Amino acid sequence: YDTNYGFVLGVNDCSQIKNTDFRQDKNICDALIKNNQRAIMYANEDVRDYVCNSDVVYVYGMSIGDTDKRCWEQLVQWLASSSDKKLIISYYDKKITGIDLVKIQQAKTRLIDKLSEYGLKEEFYKQVEIVINPTIFNFAKRNRKSR
Repeated sequence: YDTNYGFVLGVNDCSQIKNTDFRQDKNICDALIKNNQRAIMYANEDVRDYVCNSDVVYVYGMSIGDTDKRCWEQLVQWLASSSDKKLIISYYDKKITGIDLVKIQQAKTRLIDKLSEYGLKEEFYKQVEIVINPTIFNFAKRNRKSR
């Protein structure tokens, strides 16, 4: 995605909308469903093509919860399409600090289990890499020298 367009907040489908009045209003329901929002935001580009034509997908800042279920199901299908595909998931958990290997392994197991709920088969586990608390955006501040 081009991040200049912002990000998408919403739900996977109308059943996740708690307010029954909203759930019954088609316009509100459609506006809150992530897939509909993406279709509007990226009308001229099929984001799915970017993923389908990639060998490696790095996911950063996306929950592995039911609100992103459709995306995860599509990523699992993409992963299963070839043994050459690699899915890298960046996962942040402020409770995991240092090198607590037990907590790290437990978090990775929970994430794989969740992906299995979305259709990930055991033979594709080796194609998934989970990075816990990455510091990819932890840049040092540069001071501009006065001239």
